[in-house]
Amino acid sequence: MPGAIVHYRVACFDAFLKVFEQHAVMRKAAGIYHTRLCQVAGDPNHVYMDVECEDVAMLRAFCTSSELEHAMQLAGVITPPQVQFLDKVRSYPH
Repeated sequence: MPGAIVHYRVACFDAFLKVFEQHAVMRKAAGIYHTRLCQVAGDPNHVYMDVECEDVAMLRAFCTSSELEHAMQLAGVITPPQVQFLDKVRSYPH
């Protein structure tokens, strides 16, 4: 399962979350089927996402799309996203 870890800062997490939730269809169309959204402890406007996708090429294309850029502007993203694309090696139940 390929995926990515993404992080950036937002102006206001609550405003960001509203826009993020409105764009679920856009993420699904990009092959993203799981997203874990996190905040840095003590800094709610520093956002991390752990995403899993069907195809890393689709994810890469989505990350550079004008649609995503527009959604991030609407959501109040104030720093360029930092994206690390990942290949899953193994999962361990705990």
